[in-house]
Amino acid sequence: MNKDTTYTPIRIVIIDDHPVVRRGIASFIEDEEGITIIGEAADAEEGKQLLQDVFPDVAVIDICLGDPINGIELLRSLNLRLSGLKVLVLSMYDDAVYAERVRTLGARGYLQKNRGPHMIVEGIKKIFGGRSFFPEDYKHLIENSHSSEPTEQEKQIIQSLTTRELLIFQLFGEGYESTDIAKRLELSKHTVDSHRKNIKSKLGITRNNELVRLAVQWNISTMKKPV
Repeated sequence: MNKDTTYTPIRIVIIDDHPVVRRGIASFIEDEEGITIIGEAADAEEGKQLLQDVFPDVAVIDICLGDPINGIELLRSLNLRLSGLKVLVLSMYDDAVYAERVRTLGARGYLQKNRGPHMIVEGIKKIFGGRSFFPEDYKHLIENSHSSEPTEQEKQIIQSLTTRELLIFQLFGEGYESTDIAKRLELSKHTVDSHRKNIKSKLGITRNNELVRLAVQWNISTMKKPV
């Protein structure tokens, strides 16, 4: 499709650590009239530098970049460093907890990756136009998540754990062992055990059974299931 040269296109940066996914999103957007890709990055550090250099109209950021800095931490950093940057967060997680986290950090939109490229384009255009982009079912889940005030412990979990840590925490609450979680997330058992140690430290607990009990309570209270 030919670009319309009578106006300035929406300038996009894509940050995603999966090259095939990143290239697929970019190739579709490149065919969309009125949108142009001005940069791509494969990790948080590269993405942060790119955003500082070019400051796009909209940044499309994967929520789960490589450890130790993932999309949540990148977004938190950008919210402080680059006030006014418009961000659409993409995720493999169909979970209002993550949608709510990125919204409170200043993201204008949240979209599960399997919703398709047309939805990504729609999100980009709405965000560029000054609107937010949280699909209706996310809006419903977010509203339900605020139906009762979260406890101080729930606030601590949301605010202190990284996205990867929160996912592993939820999986412990579903009854998975470290070995099972490692296979499920394609991590080493050592990495999962390190995350578990960090989670316990952040939540002020020392025993593994305390961690599991708290994770079960979290899953019940939030009615969220890990993917």
